[in-house]
Amino acid sequence: NEFNYTYQQFSLGHEHLRDIYNREVKFGVRDSTPLGFLGGNLFVWGNELTSYINSRLTKMTFTEIYHRFSFLQYGPDGVVPALTSRDGQYNSVGLHHRYYFSDYSRYVFGGYEIQQAAARGDNFDRFGEVFQTGFHTPLVGKLEFDFIGSLAVNNYYHYSASLVPTEPLARLDND
Repeated sequence: NEFNYTYQQFSLGHEHLRDIYNREVKFGVRDSTPLGFLGGNLFVWGNELTSYINSRLTKMTFTEIYHRFSFLQYGPDGVVPALTSRDGQYNSVGLHHRYYFSDYSRYVFGGYEIQQAAARGDNFDRFGEVFQTGFHTPLVGKLEFDFIGSLAVNNYYHYSASLVPTEPLARLDND
């Protein structure tokens, strides 16, 4: 089996810097169009709108709070779209925090994100949480290394296992 997936994202954003209580606070908004291709065919596309606020709360830290609203369309909806379609609205709210080492080029980070999906297919409606931690360091020249670990916990609260595609049904979906 060969897995051939590529992902591109085009974005346009705006940031506004303000001084609040003697701290630089950046307010931003970014509009993105994600495009994913599976086996050379369009697999996912949509629109994502992200608003964020970030600041250095102390000299050695950087904190960002964000909200992302996405409307995504995925490839084939499956045999029973009311159950198997992933198309829909996705919401995420998160917090990322970095702690810089004395040279300011290396840092450790952690994050937490709450996610909610309202998909066209009931099997993909979900509420979830993502925990993330990692380490960033420069290597040589402009080459950098990130080590990231994530744990996602999702509750697919409308999931139904009543549809078990058989071979003839699977063929119908691949017209």
